[in-house]
Amino acid sequence: MKHKIILVSAMTENCVIGRNNKLPWSLPDDWSRLLKLVYGKDIVMGRKTAQSHEAFLSEGRNYVVSQSLDQMEGCIIVKDIEDLFHFQENDLYILGGSDIYRYFLPHATHMFLTLIHTTLEGDAYFPAYSEAAWKLVNKDRRYADDRHEYDFSFLDYSRI
Repeated sequence: MKHKIILVSAMTENCVIGRNNKLPWSLPDDWSRLLKLVYGKDIVMGRKTAQSHEAFLSEGRNYVVSQSLDQMEGCIIVKDIEDLFHFQENDLYILGGSDIYRYFLPHATHMFLTLIHTTLEGDAYFPAYSEAAWKLVNKDRRYADDRHEYDFSFLDYSRI
């Protein structure tokens, strides 16, 4: 059985996913969804993403793709991203950043995206993708409130 590769990301309407190694928004329901999606799963992230979310680790394997790190507590350092395909035992949940998403997008079977209904300045972007290659299987619209500074939608896609 081929394992799934699932991209998980939040982004603005102009595809911003970060600024200065931080999320430029506060959406607690999005964070809760992320934790539910990846709890106990094998996750993959780049060094900057891992370092910006030091407290975030899955109960599964935590792979960090990095040429410069030799070790990081609670993580398996992967020097060559291709190696992930050779020893992939479970579905992989890809958490970014930009370069990691760009690499895995052609291989992805599913995407769990949070679209934040605003445009913001940033320095990290989710890569462009063809909507024709994806089927929207679920959409859940949420509205700004005292805990969420922007309207947003959870969008779940499967590759066609």
